[in-house]
Amino acid sequence: TVAGAERTVTVVAISQTDPTVSTSLEIPMQVMTVRDVGISLESSLPTLRPDASVGLYLSLENLGNVDLDLTPSFLLPSGWSITSSTESVTLGWTDTKDVVYTLVGDGNGRSGTLEIRFTDAQGRFTWTTALEVKQLPAPSLNFNRLVLEDGTEYPTPFGSGSHPTGEALRFEWLVGNDGEAPWSPAVQLDLDSGLFGSCDAPPEVAVGEFQIVGCEVVLPPSLPANTEPSFSLVMTGDGFEQRDEVTMLVREDRRIAVTLDRVTPATASDDGTVTWTLVNSGNVVLDERVIVDVADGWEVAVDGASTVTLDPGASRVLRLTYTSGLGGEVPLTLEVQNVRLDGDTEVTVSAPRTVSDEGQGAGAVSAIVGGLVLLLVVAGVLVLRHMGASKPSDDLPALPLPMPQAALNQPAVVPRAAPVQAPALAAAPTPQPAQLPTAPCWACRGEIAGPMLGCPTCGARFHLAGTPGCTLPETCPKCGTARSQFLNA
Repeated sequence: TVAGAERTVTVVAISQTDPTVSTSLEIPMQVMTVRDVGISLESSLPTLRPDASVGLYLSLENLGNVDLDLTPSFLLPSGWSITSSTESVTLGWTDTKDVVYTLVGDGNGRSGTLEIRFTDAQGRFTWTTALEVKQLPAPSLNFNRLVLEDGTEYPTPFGSGSHPTGEALRFEWLVGNDGEAPWSPAVQLDLDSGLFGSCDAPPEVAVGEFQIVGCEVVLPPSLPANTEPSFSLVMTGDGFEQRDEVTMLVREDRRIAVTLDRVTPATASDDGTVTWTLVNSGNVVLDERVIVDVADGWEVAVDGASTVTLDPGASRVLRLTYTSGLGGEVPLTLEVQNVRLDGDTEVTVSAPRTVSDEGQGAGAVSAIVGGLVLLLVVAGVLVLRHMGASKPSDDLPALPLPMPQAALNQPAVVPRAAPVQAPALAAAPTPQPAQLPTAPCWACRGEIAGPMLGCPTCGARFHLAGTPGCTLPETCPKCGTARSQFLNA
C-alpha cells in the first residue's frame, strides 16, 4: 500500500453467552513510508584484464511504497572508470528497471572493491562487488642489429643502404617486459612474395628482463635490383601484440653461374677447345668482356663475340679455341670483367710439343757453324781486296825531261823511296752464336727457325713456301688476309 494511505480496522467482539452479545471497535490507521531498493547483477564478473572493458547489467527493484528518483555514483579501484551515461533513475513504487554501466580499465587497472551508490534527498542505496584483476606483462620491441653472412653488423635494418641477394640476412630485436607477469609470445614472420625466412622461437621474457629474437631473411638473386620488398615481425601473447615492419632495397647482383661442358686437347692438326655454359644468375643485365688467363706462349681465341651480353636468367654457350707450340699442360682461367663467376672457371689445357728438344739443339748448332763459315769467307775476301789495292804498279816510269847544263854539273840527288809496307791482315772476329728468329707457324703449328713470312694484318707467322711438312694456306687462318699479301719477316 502506498505510503500515507489511511485505513480503518474494525474489531468485533462476540460473547459466548446466550443470547449473544457483540460489540465493535474501529481503529483508524495510516500506512507508513517504506524506502527499499533491491539491486542485483545479472551475471558475476570474471577476472579482468587491466585494460578490460565490461558492461555492468544491474536490475533495480523498488521494494518500498514510495516513488524514488535516484542518482548513481561510483567508487572504483585505481585505473578504472565508467564511460556510459549516469543519468538519474526513476522508480515508481513496485517498479523494476534494468540499467547498464560500462566499466573500462586504462591498462593499469587494479584489483579492489567496486561500489555503486543510488542516492536521493532521503538517503542512498549501495551495491558492492569485488574486482579481480589479472596481472599482465607489458612487452616492448626494439630493433637491435642487422648481421650479414661475413659478420658485418649494422645498428639499423637498412644496413649500408641496400641488401645483398643470395645470402641469409639476420635481423635481431630486443624484447623487453615492464609489466607484472612474464610474457611468452608466439612469433610470426609475414614475408612479401618471393622472400624466404624464419625466426627463432623466443624464450619467456621475465619481468624487467630482455630477450633477443632473431629472424633470417633471404633475398633470392632473381629479385630485380633496386626493388623494395618488405617483411613484418609479429609477436603475440596474453592479448598483446608487438609488430615491426622492415623495408629493404635489393642490391645489384652481377653474377654468372658457370658450367664446364667440354675440354678437348690440341693436336698437331687441330686446335684444342673449351666449352662452358654461362647463365646470368644475378638481377641486372650484363654486357661485359671475356678475359682468359693462360701462360705465355699459348694462343687463345673466343669463338664468336668476346663479350657476354645476358638478361637476368638468360644463358649462352662460350667456346674457346687454343693452341701452343710449347706443348705440355697449363691451367686456363675464365673471367668476365666486373662479374662474379660461380662454378668451374679453371681448367687444364694441353697441346703436343711440335719440335723435340734434341732437334732444336742440333738445328741451333748447325746454324752457328754455318754462320761462322760465312763470316770467315767474308773476312778473307775483304783481306784479299785490301792487299790488291796496296801493291806497286808494274809499269815503267816515264822518261825525264832534259835538264839544264848547270844542273848537269851538280851531283845528282836521288830521293829515297818510301818503304812500302805490306797491309796488315785484319784479325778474324770472334764468332758469336747467331740469334735466329723463332715463332710458331700458324699453318702447321711447328716452330720456325730462320726466314719466315708474316701476315701484315694480324702478325701471324708462316714457314716459307716449299718448306717440307708445311703447306702455306691461301688465306691467314687467324684474320683471313690473302696469301699474296704476306711479307718477308
